[in-house]
Amino acid sequence: MDTLQLLSQQLQSSLNTDNGNTRSSLYSQFLHKIIAEKIATCPSPNFPTGLHWINTSEPLSISGSLRGKVIVLDFWTYCCVNCLHILPDLHEIEQKFSVEDGVVVIGVHSAKFPNERLNSNIENAVCKYGIAHPVVNDGEAVMWRELGIQCWPTVVIISPTGQLLAQFVGEGHKEEMIDFISSTLDVYSDSVEKNNTLPITVGESFKSSFLMYPSKVCVNDELLIVSDTGNHRVVICSLNGNIQKVVGCGSEGCKDGSFTDCSFTSPQGLCQIGDVIYVADSHSHQIRTIDLKKEVVATLAGTGYQGRDVVGGKIGCEQALSTPWDIIPYSSAQLSKAANSTSEADTLLIAMAGSHQIWAYFLKSVVWWKNRAYEAGTCLAIVGSGNEENRNNSYPQKAALAQPSGLTLNSPSNMCYIADSESSTVRQLSLNDGQVKGLAGGERDPMNLFAYGDVDGKGIEAKLQHPLGVCHIPDSDHIIICDSYNHKLKLMNTKTRIVTTLPVQGLSEPGGVSYHPHSRTLYIADTNNHCIKTLVLPSDLTTLSELNVEELSLTTTDDMDSPRRDLFDHSKKSVIRVTYDSLQVSSHDKEVVTISYNLPEDSYLTEEAESQYRVTFRSTENQTTVKSLTKVVQPCKDKTATVNVCTELSPADVKSCEGMELTLELLLYYCSKTENVCKRMCVIVTQFINFAK
Repeated sequence: MDTLQLLSQQLQSSLNTDNGNTRSSLYSQFLHKIIAEKIATCPSPNFPTGLHWINTSEPLSISGSLRGKVIVLDFWTYCCVNCLHILPDLHEIEQKFSVEDGVVVIGVHSAKFPNERLNSNIENAVCKYGIAHPVVNDGEAVMWRELGIQCWPTVVIISPTGQLLAQFVGEGHKEEMIDFISSTLDVYSDSVEKNNTLPITVGESFKSSFLMYPSKVCVNDELLIVSDTGNHRVVICSLNGNIQKVVGCGSEGCKDGSFTDCSFTSPQGLCQIGDVIYVADSHSHQIRTIDLKKEVVATLAGTGYQGRDVVGGKIGCEQALSTPWDIIPYSSAQLSKAANSTSEADTLLIAMAGSHQIWAYFLKSVVWWKNRAYEAGTCLAIVGSGNEENRNNSYPQKAALAQPSGLTLNSPSNMCYIADSESSTVRQLSLNDGQVKGLAGGERDPMNLFAYGDVDGKGIEAKLQHPLGVCHIPDSDHIIICDSYNHKLKLMNTKTRIVTTLPVQGLSEPGGVSYHPHSRTLYIADTNNHCIKTLVLPSDLTTLSELNVEELSLTTTDDMDSPRRDLFDHSKKSVIRVTYDSLQVSSHDKEVVTISYNLPEDSYLTEEAESQYRVTFRSTENQTTVKSLTKVVQPCKDKTATVNVCTELSPADVKSCEGMELTLELLLYYCSKTENVCKRMCVIVTQFINFAK
């Protein structure tokens, strides 16, 4: 459709004729102009019928339920780091302009990979990234084509009357979008419906587990270290799963401090040198350190805000980073032919997914390629132009990567292997001189990032789908690939470049893998199954039969000093609040209070994940807690959509109280009979109880 392109040209023309006016006033002039000249007369197409909606109880319609709202359409796909970069912008827009103000944000998921077209996988992504606005799965990209969208992410603004107004392509348009929305509310004030009658009911796909979307693992002789990404923390265990420390309070943030007070935001890759664990804290755009002796967390590099710099060179926290996804230790002494593999690591290699590069952080002063000297604390790009491409080159700065997400090192050969997720390839980086080669997946055209699939073979004949992790097997030429969107592990011989699928079942978007050589055990971050799995590899990797994968049971002790995630955490928007009329009861007799809550139509509680409730009685006089209990909700045998909770009040409970506030917190795991998907819902029911003396 040419309308959006025409509007974009008109909008840019208005901005280019700035005569000292503010951007908001220029936007207002633009909107008045297109109304007067009837440029914005092309209505937006409606969402196709039959699509799967998330965070709504029923489909939304641009010409129907959304009439009177300024509509912000975010065309995204959950594999894309650029799409993840604008989620905070959209969240800020939602905070500034509520549905009651007349603005609604809708994610139009337009998949790149076949795996991303599945409803359950999108629901996992919505939950993982804390998206609270409605999302529609336009798996066949109907809206994308009708609106002429050309790349991810693209944001389209639609007027309260359903007319196309503007589009913002790519990242970095937060302020422009806020000003444009504000101007649109002013100009179309007579048409704006300031109410909240939309059926937005956030429900999250979720499995009840100690871990939530674990993404990366790191093992050494004694420890298993897990990035508990969905819980925004790092879990440190023994190799058999006994939890020793939980690092992070469980809330999003980038606060330094003690293990219980500090915070992370979607931590990803991690590695250990001595008593320090280094963490790629992806969504805070920082490298963090966990000091195991001092039990404190500190920031090593990054400002806490996404950087646009593709060169770098500043020191530590002065250098802005962009979504670091993995991190491994390296010794620059290996650049000398006389060096041995036991040299102490003095460099961190970082997969900088957000800028499509490999960066280095120098822990000590080093001499790098071409005899360039760098002082300790320097952080800079060493590989990649910053363009998102599958371009191999003998010169590291002329090579181009596409969202590198996993790194592993073969020390004897001084080679680094890269899981390059958006090109669906595994690349080889020579740490002798920075030369980049393609080993498997993709194709020869460096601009084609759609050469994906699920095919064993050699070199580019092999096909992968968004690999996120790689792990070298010591004393061999083999690496393990997390072929994440094919839900598989694959074995590659780096000499022959032959890729073979391991006979492993039951994985769901595995994000990371690490190897313990003494036990020949792979530790796998089975991300969407919310667990760590183990796999013992045979000594002969050339003959593989069915392999047994086992889930690692994580255990803890009651006296362990570590924060635990409150199951009834209401800090997110995914809470439904219901208030019932006051109830009059006798204070002399035992009373049984029954509260019923109806699930969405054609739904029932699942038996696989335990739904729970917490009932709290507080005195209305002083808000002190009189009684509190937590129990499991038993699913009804007839799979009805009603949840009944009964609790007793005795005369002793209500002694000296004139009334109580009953708060019922429901954590419900339920399945849809028609959609064949399971969801998570948090409900808070409030009821006041008055006692007749």
